[in-house]
Amino acid sequence: MGELIKKHKIFLVIFLFGLLLRLWHITNPLLDEHHWRQTGSSIIARNYTRNLNFFKPEHDLLYEYETAYGLYEYIVGVLGRIFGFSDILGRLVSLFIHLLGFFYLYKLLERIWGMRTALWASAFYSFLPVSVFYSRSFQPDASMASLTIIFMYYFSLWVEEKKWRYFLLSIVCAELAFLTKIPSFFVFIPAALYWFLYDRYKLAVDWRWYAFILITISIPLFYHWYVPVATDGEFFSAISSRQNKYSSFAVLLSPGFWWNRFFIDISEYQFTHAGYIFLILGIFKKVEDKRQWLFYYWLLGFVVFSLVAAVGMTHEYYWIPFIPVGCAFIGRFLGGFYSDYKARWQKSNTGKFLVILVSLMVLYSIVFSLIRIKDRYKVKLNYLEIAEIIRQNSSRDESILVFDKGETEVIYYANRKGYHVRIIPELKAKLEEKDKYSLLAVTDFDLKTEYPDFYLELVDKSRVICDGEYGLVVKLR
Repeated sequence: MGELIKKHKIFLVIFLFGLLLRLWHITNPLLDEHHWRQTGSSIIARNYTRNLNFFKPEHDLLYEYETAYGLYEYIVGVLGRIFGFSDILGRLVSLFIHLLGFFYLYKLLERIWGMRTALWASAFYSFLPVSVFYSRSFQPDASMASLTIIFMYYFSLWVEEKKWRYFLLSIVCAELAFLTKIPSFFVFIPAALYWFLYDRYKLAVDWRWYAFILITISIPLFYHWYVPVATDGEFFSAISSRQNKYSSFAVLLSPGFWWNRFFIDISEYQFTHAGYIFLILGIFKKVEDKRQWLFYYWLLGFVVFSLVAAVGMTHEYYWIPFIPVGCAFIGRFLGGFYSDYKARWQKSNTGKFLVILVSLMVLYSIVFSLIRIKDRYKVKLNYLEIAEIIRQNSSRDESILVFDKGETEVIYYANRKGYHVRIIPELKAKLEEKDKYSLLAVTDFDLKTEYPDFYLELVDKSRVICDGEYGLVVKLR
């Protein structure tokens, strides 16, 4: 045990540093970055504590709800049933699964690219803002990414060694990833290409490949077909064409799509500028072992996914599966660069300049990441305050109407069924449905100044419960 710790002591330091960053503000309510997405998952998970039927999730919105649902929410719901449901429970489930994937990413990189690459990749994976924030947020995306990492680890071992335990473990990991979130289907691309790399055209007649596909997709596809049926259309599937996230020729032919998604988003938000440069340089390093092609296939699989879901890629969390493979290429470059930095330093002034420059870029990545992480942890307390007022002035069986710029935040924290609107014409139409909603909550908007006539009419016909800093709450009946 002592030898194992000594061998991997640097990774343990990196791991603990990453853990501390993720524990920072972990007790926050789900009102930091992407609060609408987090509270959407938390509503489903909380309802699973009351109804443990995996195939019949429930939400509290009084209309069809477009969101991801699956194994992550169910696990949190089951644990909530046992230990009591809370925001931090969902965060800790995300964190635990992420840390498991973190460990497997290190193991995979150490096996294929060596210790230096594994350590540098792990270092960046520990502090990049997207990696840190989503690994402790109440949503399934980071868990899906970790499960794909673990799948890649066991599947690559299966292809290389053909040991049945690795085949079975890769099936289990793929199944769990697909049930967590359906976009993880992209792993079929690197899986097929890596298997083909070793077995060539024998793959086409290998029954194990077809068995792998059939076993891993059958339950997830059934689940996403059956849930809309079981819930009478309250949910619609993540693979439904009704979700406006898929690509089109107009999108793919737009220069703005390529510039914004593959330069601005990746450069600034995912890899903090300097990391993006390291990533590109790592991609173009020479392949020295055919096993290293796994990461190129992995990258290709994600690029194909991003082109298929081009519209959805505006959501930052769609990029989370790209972070581990991107860190692998960052580690590939930095591991090689620092392997001979002493000789580079002694050789020439140019060598000294490059060592200083790359070191400053690494430092910049760390500092910039910490600033970005801090910004992401800022909480919007207005939703929490308004929800508390609703709880005090309504019963659990009453329905509410919410007018704000979010979606599920107030409804989740109020623990009520409700209808959410974002525009005044829709709000006016809903107010005509008399006796359906007991309360109206307004936040993010100042009705007095933005819609003064509507505000005066509303307070004249309703009983005002709260009208202040955090918003407006009126009794409708």
